[in-house]
Parts: sequence; C-alpha cells; structure tokens
Amino acid sequence: MKKIIKNIKSLLLFGVMVMIGTSCSDFLVENPKSDISLISYFTDKEHAYTAVNRLYRDGPYDIYNGYGSAYSGSIGMVYDHLSGFYNNEYKGQELYVIAAQNLDVDASQLNDVANSIWSSQYYEISNANTAIKGIPEVPELNDDEKNYQIAQAKFFRAFSYFILLRTFGDVPLITEPYESVENVYVARTASLDVYNQVIEDLEFASLYLKDKVMEANSGRVTKGAAQTLLAEVYLSMSGYPLNVDRYAEAATQAKEVISSGVYDLLTNDDNTTGSAYNKMRSETNDDSKEYIYYIEYLEGESNSPYASWSLPSNNIHSNIGIHVNTFEPMQELIDLYDSSNDLRVKENQFYYSTLGGDAFDAWAPWLWFNDHAHESSISSKNFVVYRYTDVLLIAAESLARSGGSLSEAAGYLAKVKARASLNLSESEIITALSSLSVQEFIEEVWTERYRESAFEFKAWFTMIRTKKYPVGDGSGSVNYVDLIGHTNRWGATYTERDLLWQLPEQEMQKNPDLIPNP
Repeated sequence: MKKIIKNIKSLLLFGVMVMIGTSCSDFLVENPKSDISLISYFTDKEHAYTAVNRLYRDGPYDIYNGYGSAYSGSIGMVYDHLSGFYNNEYKGQELYVIAAQNLDVDASQLNDVANSIWSSQYYEISNANTAIKGIPEVPELNDDEKNYQIAQAKFFRAFSYFILLRTFGDVPLITEPYESVENVYVARTASLDVYNQVIEDLEFASLYLKDKVMEANSGRVTKGAAQTLLAEVYLSMSGYPLNVDRYAEAATQAKEVISSGVYDLLTNDDNTTGSAYNKMRSETNDDSKEYIYYIEYLEGESNSPYASWSLPSNNIHSNIGIHVNTFEPMQELIDLYDSSNDLRVKENQFYYSTLGGDAFDAWAPWLWFNDHAHESSISSKNFVVYRYTDVLLIAAESLARSGGSLSEAAGYLAKVKARASLNLSESEIITALSSLSVQEFIEEVWTERYRESAFEFKAWFTMIRTKKYPVGDGSGSVNYVDLIGHTNRWGATYTERDLLWQLPEQEMQKNPDLIPNP
C-alpha cells in the first residue's frame, strides 16, 4: 500500500506553507523576518500531515535513493566504497568513487559528497523541528494523533542525526526551527550529547508508533523500526569513536522487537528460485514480515533506482537505456563466504555473474535484479534499510558483549546462518557456536553481518565501530586484522583520520563556529 507516495505530489515545502493564507494586500505589508513564524501556519490537520509526509522523501531517503544518475548510484554506496569491498564500473567519470577507494578524504569530489550528506540531513532535521513544534498547535488533532505524527517526525530527526554522527562525529545539535535570523551559527556539539537526543527521540517514537509491519501500516514507520534503529544506535555508541558500553541497552531493544512476534524470517522453499533470497528479490514480497524499514517506491510515481544499479553495462539483454554496475562486489567480499556451504554466494542468490547465457567479468547484485524492470526499465521494488536479520545479529552481539546468555545469543545467530547453510541444520550450528570463545563468537556475528547486509551499505560502519578488517579465503574462515594500518585492494592504507569525514568546506566557510576534524 503506497499511500505516502501517492500523495507525494500534493506535498508542500514549508516555504510554500508560509504563503498559505497570505492575501495580495498582506503581501505588500513588510514585516521583519525575525517576526515571521512558521509555526503560526499549523492551522489545520492537513498542514500537520503535509509536514510529516515530507519527511519520508528527504533525509535518510536521500542517502539510499539515487545520487544524480544511474552512473553514480546512491550516496550510501560511497561509505562502502571506503571499505574496499565494492567498485563502480563507471568510476572513471564518477571521481568521488576513486577518491573514496584511495582514502583521499581531502579530495574535492568527496567534499561535494560530504556537503550533500550534510545539507540533506540538516534539511530533514529543520523540517522535523518545524513539525515537532507546530503539530501540538493544530486544534483539529486529538492528543493521540498529535503524538503519532510527532513520533514519525522524531524518528526521522533521530535517523538524520545518526547518519551525521557516523559520518562526521561531533555535529551541531539543533532542535528548534529557525524563526529568526538570530543564532544562525551553531558550534559542533559533543557526540554523546547528540546521541542522547537521538535516544530521547527514538524512545518517544517507540511509545507512539504502531506495532506492525510497514506494509500493514500504509508504508509508515513503525515501533519496530524505531526500536531497531535505537538498538543500532546503542551498538554504535559502544564502539569507536565513543566506546561507551551500551550493549545491554542494545540487547534490550533488539529482544523487544524479537519478542513482539511482529517480524520473522523469509524461508527457503528450495535452494534455487524458491529461496528466501530470491523472494527478497521479488517486488511482490514487500509485505514480508522480514522487512522492518524500507524506502518506498511506486511505479509511475517514484520509480525504484534498483533497475539501473544491478546490471553490468555490457548486458545486451536489457531494455533499460542506462544501466551500470554501480555497486560491484569485489572478491574480498565474496571471500568472506563459505563457497561450498553458503547459499547466498551461489549463482542467482545474492550475486550473479551470468545472464542470458552471457558471462560477465564481474559479480553483480542479483538481490537487486528485477525481472519486470529488466523489460520495462521501471520498478516498484522498495529499498530495504532494516530487516529482521539486523535485529537478530544486534541481539546476538550485544548479548555476548554484555555478559548475557551465550546460548540465547547463539540461537539468534543460528537463525541467520541456518537459512544460508546448505549442509547444516539450526541445531547443528548452535552446537558449533557453543564451542567458541566469547571473542570468537562476536567475530562470527561480525562476519554474518558483512555477508547478510552486503547490499544495505553497512560494511564501512561495521569496520569503523569495530576498528577491525575482515580477511577471508572463501572457506568460511575469516581473520580479523586491525583496520588502522591495513591496506585495501586499491593500495590505500587506513589511518585514524580516515574514520571520520572532514566537515564540508562550504559549511565551515559559512559558519565560523565550526571547527574541522583533525
């Protein structure tokens, strides 16, 4: 049910909202800008709904949606280009990809990307702040409806701040809408203080969002989405650069999502076209209980970018005008799987290297390949940001790290591993996991996160948080080496300064109170 997208054409930017109710005669009456209040224009419920609906098409959406063209892919891909696990076959013209792979963090191309990330997220935060302050003033809404709308706004504000924190570290914390020209310049706020605001927002959202899958909630964010995001927030805080122990809280949030009974894993009917992974590939499975939060698309209104991302450019069998393997998996990623026992790494599961009898000289994302788009060039396939597997893996790691039950943690990890295993049952996997030390178990969770979330732009953030780099040999055995000092496939060696992006030059020029990262 794509209700938000169907209404997207009627959405109004707040600048337009200010003009609602302004007559021609009023237009000639000059008022100081500091006296103009956006909040005064929340006069009926449609203004509240418009303010919230707008948030679904900015902020986090800008990270996962297309970045300019089929050749570019999405901004989210840039993070994982830093990991060395992915390539873009058109990087000769998309120079920011080369800069990321070479860890050239001072390159102008990466500064442009950083500016896009910064601007899009603060635009979202600004709109969320306006909604959060203005919605309580709408007389037509009862308290429950106000809280529900505010909860959605706080979810998106929290998500945007989380993106900024993991990209830049300390960032300005702004929680009020701009209603005057005063206090325009805001200094960077300590990350812990920004994280505390993110937690407060997500705790509020968890109280008032609905406890059901997104598809059953008209494509709107849910309690499960807020709790999953909060669990990852706690997990991220516990690693680099903050290193504050919030693993117990991460485990609590993840376990609440698990115990809710709302979500579950897709299952394998067979190990070919009926596998869980081929079910994910189909756009007819958007109502699956595995999907917790996704970016919504609707053919004819907002077409999915998958169609142009998943096909190597030499594919002669497609009717798509432009298609580029923008997120080409490198052998270093493929080597993290057990080539003999992991279904995901078999042809036409997560990846593919042949199509219509033609072999490519690279892997491509089969999980993104869409049969309908292959013929029509358009698709309604949603981009999944959080799946139930994320919850299971967060629960497994955070339990192990917080001194919780290792047998319980092993059960969560085994569910993800068993679905991918060609030879071992869930009980056999639990038995094998029980022989591991705590650190070995934790590393097994990390490995499964790299494998399972290969196309959800999470590899780089796992590397930053753990400060470890995974090195596999294709047998399922993965060795973790220090990230700092490791050289990636492009010949670039990671240093401490590579782990956080430099603030955009444009922002530092405009705001004298911003201090750059070292």
